[in-house]
Amino acid sequence: ALDDPGCADNAEIFKEIEQWHTPGREIFFYDYLTCAPNLYTCNEAVEAHDIRLYDRMGYVGWKNEAPFPDAKYNAKNDQHPDNFPSNWQWLYMVGHMLWDPTLDDQALLADAESKYYGAAYPAMLEYHAERRRLWAKPGPCMGYPRGDSRRPFLLSEAGAKEKLVALLDKAEALAANDAVRLGRVKLDRYWIEKYWIK
Repeated sequence: ALDDPGCADNAEIFKEIEQWHTPGREIFFYDYLTCAPNLYTCNEAVEAHDIRLYDRMGYVGWKNEAPFPDAKYNAKNDQHPDNFPSNWQWLYMVGHMLWDPTLDDQALLADAESKYYGAAYPAMLEYHAERRRLWAKPGPCMGYPRGDSRRPFLLSEAGAKEKLVALLDKAEALAANDAVRLGRVKLDRYWIEKYWIK
């Protein structure tokens, strides 16, 4: 979180923000998504906290970069191909909370995920809860200038990888008769293998 005193980088930036902050000024926050590879992360709770923080401070908006997976910005534009697709929950939640920062971010996620996964939702609820728990464990701050220093440690807990894979197996079995939902679970398998396991 931006106002987390436990993250030295954020504490320094937040102190600067407070120093030049003047209530009543129309200020937007512009985050740089490319400063840390935001690939299959679990930023929903932190982003919800920050959006409420911006609202309390009187800021009028927030925006981020939009690196779409099929865009060709330059010849080396292959390091963030799944930035938006693999973080769809985060985008869904942010899209709602920018209109109303008082919304319950957990209720938004539950509503979206239950519809998105259908019959596979019970297993995927457990899966994402475990993924978010691992993400929220104490670890290095993620962001500029350190890049993604958190992801290499996510599966260091004994049995974490096996538990996530078993929950995906269970979800695929639940969605076996629904090609759309089965395809969505398989996307999660692809992202966890590519961005967490490998």
